[in-house]
Amino acid sequence: MKLFVPILCIVLIHNASAARILVLLPHIYLSHFKATSTLVTELNARGHEITLVSPYPNVINTYYNITEIDIRDVIEPIAAFTTKTLSRTISSSHSSYFWSHLQYTSQIGYQYAKQIFENINFQRLIHSNATFDLVLLEDVGADALTILAHICKCPLVTLLSEPVSQFYKIYLTDNIFWKQLNEIQNSHIFIMTEIYREFITIPYQNQLMKEIIPVAPDLRNILFTTNLVLLPSYTTIGNLMPKYLNVKQIGGYHIDETIALPKKNIDLFYNKGGIVISSNLPDLAKEALKKFITNNKISEYFIFTPDVAEVIAYRNVKLLITDGDVYDISSAIFHHIPVISISVNRWQKRFLVDILAEMGCVSIVSIDELESAIFSEVLNEVLLSNGTSFQQQLQLASIVLNTHPIWPRHEAVFWIEHVLELQGASYLIPRHLRWTNKNHLILLIIVLTIIDIVLLIIFYWIFRHLFIMPLLFFGRTLRQKLKNRKQKANTPYIKL
Repeated sequence: MKLFVPILCIVLIHNASAARILVLLPHIYLSHFKATSTLVTELNARGHEITLVSPYPNVINTYYNITEIDIRDVIEPIAAFTTKTLSRTISSSHSSYFWSHLQYTSQIGYQYAKQIFENINFQRLIHSNATFDLVLLEDVGADALTILAHICKCPLVTLLSEPVSQFYKIYLTDNIFWKQLNEIQNSHIFIMTEIYREFITIPYQNQLMKEIIPVAPDLRNILFTTNLVLLPSYTTIGNLMPKYLNVKQIGGYHIDETIALPKKNIDLFYNKGGIVISSNLPDLAKEALKKFITNNKISEYFIFTPDVAEVIAYRNVKLLITDGDVYDISSAIFHHIPVISISVNRWQKRFLVDILAEMGCVSIVSIDELESAIFSEVLNEVLLSNGTSFQQQLQLASIVLNTHPIWPRHEAVFWIEHVLELQGASYLIPRHLRWTNKNHLILLIIVLTIIDIVLLIIFYWIFRHLFIMPLLFFGRTLRQKLKNRKQKANTPYIKL
């Protein structure tokens, strides 16, 4: 009885601070959903009342009741559109690839928003007049979905996905060493991306949103006042860094400790150690891998699975083959499992792949190399890398991902609850961000225009003095010699 009173007080205090949170996790891949839903599980364990909008109902483990809004109908049309658009983007020429990628990311985000807005269960939620204390939205480029925060009149927390959408790139910076020509090129790419977003992506999303909610405000007024941005990357291994105070790094928040192998799953694959292949790979990559496995008659050592993070938690998995998903790769590195990343999109800015490849603990293979001898060489090199620098770098990266002053999932929940406690934590939001970004873009355009003109003059001067003037000089000299020879031939010879 003495213990009952303080325990009851703790429970009452805990429930008194509980909040109503609307969570939207629209990503159509199951492995991705299972990774992001760990935040929902943690918030649920702390007593918060969760309303979860997702295409995968009844999948996550809950401590208390969770109200789930089923939008599974969006999976098939979005998957079909993604496959079609990605195939067209990959097959585009090198010169047009950048524009193809811009269109791809913009169109995918639009499709996510369109399909979700048209879902009958989601429409019921919008028109239900339900009240929430906070909206947690996974960013998939569907900017129109941020209208939920305006409808509910509550703070907006955004969980970034991969690749980062066109808008939320302004919240991030890059810690790659400054390289002059590379930086000039990246600045041009940034300008073109911003112009494309401002005049094409946002207007389309605005139009879509106003079809559902005619009195909705301009999306820019919501996006530029996002209360908290959660970035699933790492300070020590990763190129993307927070640019503003409201961006918090929570890399590894989805990872659990290595679990023991259940007896019912002990088979040849787990006994001898096998190779896990993400079923989220593009169809072209999966077909090429299946052909390689069939030709080499080694199917018993491979497994295709959408539950990558769960499978690779077993200690005797030898290798992961994936498309560069941040959750899959960080889980593998955490458990000291080598990774081969299939490079699909050369414009895709990944959180981990690039820098881990530079460190030498992730191997990158292009889709075109899957059917060649190069893939076999890389596969053998990775599997037989015991004691090499590859394993040493892999161990170093694994230590980094295992070492945290506070576990990333707990840190993410802390900041979410901090925003709840301070009713938006407005001090985190960068002031005048829209105005600052607009003026920065204008200034950058002016500076780059001047740089382009100067570089054009320099290149013209170099080209003129190294190529044009020598050619003119050679032409004049040759013409003069021909003229002299002709005059000499026409001059009468006088015999003395």
